[in-house]
Amino acid sequence: MGNQLITRQVFPENAETLGLYQAWDFLGVNNAVRDGHIVMVAPLNFCRDVDWPPFRQLGRYIKEVKGIRDKLSATDFLGALDGHDGVTLGSLPDSVRYNVFRNRQDGHRVCILTNSSMRPARVAVDGFSSGGAKGRVYVPFARARTVELPAVIDVPAEGILFLEQAPGGSRRPALPTAEAPLPHSEDGPIENGDFESGDFRGWKADPTWVIADDSRRYYSGWQGKYWAWSGGLGEPATGVLQSKPFRLDHDGVALLISGWNSLEGKGLPRKWNYVTLNLADGTELDRVYAPNTTAFVPAFLDGTGHRGAEVYVKAVDDADAATYSMLCIDDVREADLPAYLKTPLARVPAFGPKTSIALEDSRYRLVFSRTNGSLIGLDDKTGGLDLIREPRLGASFKFALPIPGKEPWQTIEANWIVGAQQKLSSYHIAGNVLTLAWEGPLRNYLGYPYDVSVVETVTLGPGGPRFELTVANRSGLPVGETYFPIIGGIQGLGSTRTQLRRTQLVRPAAGGGFVTADIFRVFDNMSWLGDQGPEQFFAYPDGQPEPWIALASDRLGRELRIGEDGTKRTVIRLELVPSSSGTVREDGNWPRPSELRGLPCGVELSFVDCAGGAAGQTYRSAPVSLRAMP
Repeated sequence: MGNQLITRQVFPENAETLGLYQAWDFLGVNNAVRDGHIVMVAPLNFCRDVDWPPFRQLGRYIKEVKGIRDKLSATDFLGALDGHDGVTLGSLPDSVRYNVFRNRQDGHRVCILTNSSMRPARVAVDGFSSGGAKGRVYVPFARARTVELPAVIDVPAEGILFLEQAPGGSRRPALPTAEAPLPHSEDGPIENGDFESGDFRGWKADPTWVIADDSRRYYSGWQGKYWAWSGGLGEPATGVLQSKPFRLDHDGVALLISGWNSLEGKGLPRKWNYVTLNLADGTELDRVYAPNTTAFVPAFLDGTGHRGAEVYVKAVDDADAATYSMLCIDDVREADLPAYLKTPLARVPAFGPKTSIALEDSRYRLVFSRTNGSLIGLDDKTGGLDLIREPRLGASFKFALPIPGKEPWQTIEANWIVGAQQKLSSYHIAGNVLTLAWEGPLRNYLGYPYDVSVVETVTLGPGGPRFELTVANRSGLPVGETYFPIIGGIQGLGSTRTQLRRTQLVRPAAGGGFVTADIFRVFDNMSWLGDQGPEQFFAYPDGQPEPWIALASDRLGRELRIGEDGTKRTVIRLELVPSSSGTVREDGNWPRPSELRGLPCGVELSFVDCAGGAAGQTYRSAPVSLRAMP
């Protein structure tokens, strides 16, 4: 527990342990090994093994990395961690981090480099300070090779490289300047986009914008030495920072951004502080807002379809409040979207009457499985949006029938009845009302039967779809936690991958206003235990003043709001199925299509009633309604 650097001086094997819980956390593996930690492999919060399909790729990667580490363990694990001492490297790309380990017996060294970028990173290695003209290079899934130093080596994209000090050979002359690596392989014609000139050369800046070369007490994660800050005249001051026009030769513009888009990030009194990509005539192509953090995070301004056009970047600090009013940018450069974000979205499957049940009016279309009654389609006809893009994650309800023990700690709480695992008994449509019935006995997740029946009613009214659930409980057990409705397979709003990722989660905030989050790019995990993927939960009335959330797209001018009627205490729960990448990558922490390999992925949304109902009594949920609005 805690920092083991001191105890390792006496007990070299006594290293700090870092847990690895999410599939596709390749960066987590790299970072832990680079820093000399033990990796605790705990797929899905200790609830799966390494043969769990989403975890298999990471399992193979761990095997490769561990094989290299074990081969060099006398130095790169049991050795002394010297930080950056003992090796001389050239200018490093911002995505590269490294540590040097020294063998405690013979002084032999190993340098471990990691690269968090989606592109390979080129590094110039001058040599080890203790001499030696050769190095041995190890990377996963490749043969080890020997290089003569100095040398230029490529650290794989999102990868790790071990450089072992090797004996022998005669030292080569220093590398010519032409071999020195560039910080970015996609640097474009944006003049002084990284502000490393120490001034606003190439930009037009209002007086409130200044060049910073330190943290200004709060900020972290900028690239290089300098960055642009809108705090030169104090928080209430406003102003614009605008680049010179340039020809767009890539898909768009990448940048690092930090700061606040409202007071405490709650949407009050309005949304402010943003960066835009504009055509030369002023037409706005894309906009990103400050991320509500003082740590610089990657952002992307999409200029798809405008290659060759003259464009400019504009950073606008329009926040006039005394606090939470700063905007910061750095490392502004042309870049291409990752290839997978440019591929067209697969069409949402069409469901025929033999396999599905449809309830629709002029504004909405809801589709349910004839097999198990799960909601597998939910269309906003007016906005032309499909809320459920992954019908394989369709769902309906879930509730527990807790089995009491002699002592409270002996009670089996998680005796789940899962709607998607039951056979739909019947359905009936009368006008704008659909009734779905599951006659008992219903079976728990282990197949054991219980004398309970369920009826779900869906009404298409003036305000939109309305969901209600009734559980006829003759089991002799109480009804525990109840999840209803469950809407699975949500990937955002839009018709392109970029639009999906830009969808915001919106929640009401205490004291008024709203809280927003980019959950379709970075899905933060609020619970590290339990048999589920990354999870977020918001309690009403304890955590937020109203029992609703919304999915909103500024680009599309559309919002889907879903909420309970407020008659019960409830928890709004979201889960990313099946997992995330754990460590956040350049493009977020959602799994990529190449990683999923056909596995379904999406957010599951549910309303959880933790109170449940008494044994022998009929349980009724609070009504939940959905409404689409501009």
